[in-house]
Amino acid sequence: MLIIHKFFAYIQKLWYAPFTIYLIGIIYVQGAFSPFLSEGFIFNKIFYVTPVSYYLYITNGIMVSACIAVSLILGHIWVNMLGSNIIRLINKINRKWRLMCFTTLCLTFLILIAYVQSIIVKWDTSIDARFVYAPIYSSSFFVTFLFFQFFQINRNSLQLQIERPFWILYFCVIATIILVSTIYLNGLYSQGQIVNAYRHEKSGLQLMNVTVEDNRQIQLLRFDINTNFIIGYDISVKKMLIIPKDKVRSIETFKTNYQQDKSKYNPVSPQYAEDKQVIAPIDAFYKYRMAKHKDDKDTKQYLSYFTIGYTYNYMNGITGVSSYILTNKMNHESYRDRSVTEFYGYVCSNPESEPSRKGDATNITYRKVYVKEMWTGQNYNLVFTLKSSDKQIWKIDNIEETSFSFDQ
Repeated sequence: MLIIHKFFAYIQKLWYAPFTIYLIGIIYVQGAFSPFLSEGFIFNKIFYVTPVSYYLYITNGIMVSACIAVSLILGHIWVNMLGSNIIRLINKINRKWRLMCFTTLCLTFLILIAYVQSIIVKWDTSIDARFVYAPIYSSSFFVTFLFFQFFQINRNSLQLQIERPFWILYFCVIATIILVSTIYLNGLYSQGQIVNAYRHEKSGLQLMNVTVEDNRQIQLLRFDINTNFIIGYDISVKKMLIIPKDKVRSIETFKTNYQQDKSKYNPVSPQYAEDKQVIAPIDAFYKYRMAKHKDDKDTKQYLSYFTIGYTYNYMNGITGVSSYILTNKMNHESYRDRSVTEFYGYVCSNPESEPSRKGDATNITYRKVYVKEMWTGQNYNLVFTLKSSDKQIWKIDNIEETSFSFDQ
C-alpha cells in the first residue's frame, strides 16, 4: 500500500506534464511549418502560427517528449561517466571566464545545429533522421547536465561572485534556448526530409490536386487537411500554401509512385503496330471525355471500354443507370472540372507487360500504359491498366495518378 501511495503522490506532482507536452508540440509544429512559408531564413516567420489540426500538437508533443526523456537519461549517464573529469578541467579556467566560455559554447552549439540542419534540409535526403536526432538531443542535454553539475560542485564559490537569483535566471534562459531551438529545428528537419523526398521524386508521399474557385488546379505535397484549411507545399513556388476550404471546389489525394523514364508510344512506327489495340481504349476515353456533346450511343460505347470490375468499384456501378441519365450527367460535367479549351492533348508510353493476378484464368493478360496529360499551366500523370482475354480486345481495368517522365 505504501508503494501505491508513493506512486500516486508522484503522479500528482506531474500536473504540469500535459501542458508541457502540448507546449513542446507547438514548438515542434512551428518548426515543421513556419520555415516553409517563405524561401528566406528559416526563422523568418517563426511567430506565424499555422492553422493546423490540433492532433498534430498532441501527437508530436508526445513523440518529442519521449525523445527528450530518453535523451535526459543518456545525458545523465554521460555526465556520470565523464562529468567529473570535464569539470576538473573547467575548474582550471579562471572563474571570471567560465561564464563567458559556457555562453560561447552554447551559442556555438546552436549555430552549428542551425547551419547543419539548413544544409540537410536543402540538399541531402540520404541521412537517416535518427543519426541527426540522437547526437543533437544527447549533446544538448549533456551540456545542460554538465552545466548543472558544475553549478552544484562550485556552488559556494559561485555564490560569492554572483547573486543566486541571477545565476538561476541565467541557467534557465540558456537551458530554455537550447531546448526550444532543438525542438524547433527537429520539426524543421522532419518536414524538410519529406519536402526533399518530394523534390527528388521519391515514392510513397501524399499529394493533393486542389481545384480552387477560378478552376485553377494546384498540386501540393500534403502537410495537413483540417476543418478550415488545406495546407501543402507547392514545389513550383518553393513554399507552403494555406488555402481556406471555402475557396476550394474539389480535392483529390493520392500517393506518389515515381517510375523510371518511359518510352513514348509512336502510332506511326511499324514496330508498335501491335500496340494500337492496347492504346485504342485510352484514345476512346479521351475522345469521349473531351467531346463537347455526348449522346446515348457515345455513352454506351464509352462504357464498353471498361471492365465490369472497374465500373463497379470506381464508377459506383454506373452501368446500372439508364443511358439517358448517364449521358445527361456527362454533358453537365467537365473532365477535371476544367474547360476543354485548356486541354492540349496527351502522350502515351509504350505498353508494358503486367503480371497476372491471383485467381485469373490462364488466358488473362494485363498491360500498363503511362499517360501524360497536357493542360494550360499544368500536366497530369496517369497510369492505365488494361485487361484482355484474347490479346485482341482490351478494356480499361484501372486508372491511377502517378509520377513519371519520358526518356529523350
